[in-house]
Amino acid sequence: IALVGSVVDAILAYERAMVQDWISFVVLLVHLLYQFGFAYYVIPIFRLHVGFVSRNELANEWKNDKHYVVRSDITEEPIWVGDLDVEDFNERFDTFEYDKTRNEFDKGCPRNCFVFWCNPRWRKGQLGEF
Repeated sequence: IALVGSVVDAILAYERAMVQDWISFVVLLVHLLYQFGFAYYVIPIFRLHVGFVSRNELANEWKNDKHYVVRSDITEEPIWVGDLDVEDFNERFDTFEYDKTRNEFDKGCPRNCFVFWCNPRWRKGQLGEF
């Protein structure tokens, strides 16, 4: 939304500058700056949530590194990051890998996305009230 809004604001601001409507031009520039700030904070959060949906992973599972491993330096076998001591955990933090086999609910990105967006989460006849 922020990216599309920024493009629209830039086009409209250019058009307003060409006809010398300076009040509308300034309002559009202020709105464009707002859009940039919005995008700066929202895009990283959006990327995290796209990852959660595509892996069928809960944010709490991600926070606790439930499905993440590192490779053993000797055998190349996966080691769950929860089994590492604090020093190794911090040293190898940038090498954590998501391990699909540790997440029983991960059925692959296309299936996970389909289930998330297309499966009803309510009973038949339920109207959405709480």
